[in-house]
Amino acid sequence: MFFQHFITNIANILDLLRIKDWVKNILVFFPLIFSGNISNFNFYPSLIITFFAFCTISSLIYIVNDIKDIELDKLHPIKKNSKPLAANKIKVQSAFIIIIVLLLFLFCFLVLSNLILIHIITYFILSSIYIFIVKKIAYIELLFISFGYLIRLDVGSVTIHINSSLLIIVTTFSVSLFFITLKRLSEMNHHKINKIYARKSLQYYSP
Repeated sequence: MFFQHFITNIANILDLLRIKDWVKNILVFFPLIFSGNISNFNFYPSLIITFFAFCTISSLIYIVNDIKDIELDKLHPIKKNSKPLAANKIKVQSAFIIIIVLLLFLFCFLVLSNLILIHIITYFILSSIYIFIVKKIAYIELLFISFGYLIRLDVGSVTIHINSSLLIIVTTFSVSLFFITLKRLSEMNHHKINKIYARKSLQYYSP
């Protein structure tokens, strides 16, 4: 029974951290690939630190977002069961403790690689503006999310001391904007079937 309870708690914490979304941070490795340095293993330790630093700040932002939206999520027919905080699978107090732990890990990563400090701060500020202001504004929210991917790309470039080409910057921004738009379209189609808006900004989009 104890073991099962322990596994359940771990699963809920991983769900709160949104581990599955860490795959987005693989973008920090793109400059290594497209600069032709993929066989230069000297770059890998610093890039791995950068990757986990962005995984940490991403999870921290996800938790802040879930804390902010907890009351709205409790009223949502889907999120009230799928979000750990809204479903009361994890207490808000515990979420704040997890945030503190994440900040400690982030501090350690920054000590190991202080080159990424500006990018971490920029990503945090951009994400905070998105969470508290921009996420309700149609179209503008898409641009903010896409800029988040550019920060990931640029921090990968800075980590290995190269400059990303204009082509890869424009391509990354365009592709991220394209897929985010597809996601919003999918959410709109979901609304047509279930009459449930996944986010408020969907009301202002046109198919």
